[in-house]
Amino acid sequence: MSAAEPLHALAHVAPGHHGAPGAGLVIGFPRREVVQVLARRGAAPALAAAAQGVLGLTLPGPGGAAEAGGIAALWTQPEGWMLIAPWAGEGTLLGRASALAPHAALTDQSHGRSVIALSGPAWAQALARCCRLDLHPAAFPRGRVVGATVGHVQAVLHATGAGVELICFSTLAEELLGTLVEAGLTFGVEVAG
Repeated sequence: MSAAEPLHALAHVAPGHHGAPGAGLVIGFPRREVVQVLARRGAAPALAAAAQGVLGLTLPGPGGAAEAGGIAALWTQPEGWMLIAPWAGEGTLLGRASALAPHAALTDQSHGRSVIALSGPAWAQALARCCRLDLHPAAFPRGRVVGATVGHVQAVLHATGAGVELICFSTLAEELLGTLVEAGLTFGVEVAG
């Protein structure tokens, strides 16, 4: 018998409303597969070609993201990316990306990373209370990716059309959630789960 598939680190958190009336900040916990991709020495051009051929993805440059076929590639460091896709089963994304292995080291981070999604009309104002980034749409447009400290937790932030997804170590997800709820109380927080 195999081990149970991992749940989101915040799966135990009950949906509910906190703070002011309304839902200026909506917090969700989308279940995602995460694969770290680090190009082997001198193999970045071959990796880019393989990603385009196998996944249909153009690997983005610094601060960028690209999406194709249900997979997002987030630039995280020179010659390093994070692939993210909706949960489809243990190792599914790693299996899809396995053709990149001759050109890159691939590590499944699905168990070790959690995604917290922020949306709602006041998501940027709430996040600005605990993160020192310029979140104006001109500085943080859709597809922008940055690493930042949110409260006391380091996270990768990915601007989406509806708001932002924060990717953090699963062991720190509960602390990050507490920081985000506290930052959004003035606007009203709906924890959607």
